[in-house]
Amino acid sequence: MSMLLTGVGLTAAACYCESALVPAVAASTPLAFLFEGAKGLPVSRAFGLVPLSLFHQAFTLIGLGSAVGRARKKFDVPLPKMQAEGESEEAKKFNNVQRGHQQALETYTTVALCTVIAGIKFPLTSTLASVIWCIGRKAWAKAYAEGGPEGRYAGLGKLIWTGLLMEAFAAVATGFMILAGK
Repeated sequence: MSMLLTGVGLTAAACYCESALVPAVAASTPLAFLFEGAKGLPVSRAFGLVPLSLFHQAFTLIGLGSAVGRARKKFDVPLPKMQAEGESEEAKKFNNVQRGHQQALETYTTVALCTVIAGIKFPLTSTLASVIWCIGRKAWAKAYAEGGPEGRYAGLGKLIWTGLLMEAFAAVATGFMILAGK
């Protein structure tokens, strides 16, 4: 429940700042161009950060996949096997690394879709949430690899849910703003 409230609170604060405070402050700075309409598109130029966020997310997943590839060699788990069989320490270690990547893939479609939708009205909030998700995702996978299921939320691992919830709530807010004609 506290994670949900944190996600709602951070999203509300970030969306408010982005829609009310940032454009007013940025108007007198070299960043003012970010809040002008993008030529031929009904979004601000800051929406250009959204594809960069998706690129960052993709490279986060590639990095996690590379860790699985290294673990395959180290623990001798050939393709096409997804998991190592047995209860040996090596099998458990490989499966922990693999799970860090697999869980990221299980949530990625939601994160990517919400990043794009939220970015329509809140590109800075969406980018911030994406960075938080990527940091949390790397930390979660590392903690899972080192500590197994019990250790997966050590350190910054909880940030995966903060980033995902921020993206989701900002996407919902974008939907309501579009329906309201804003």
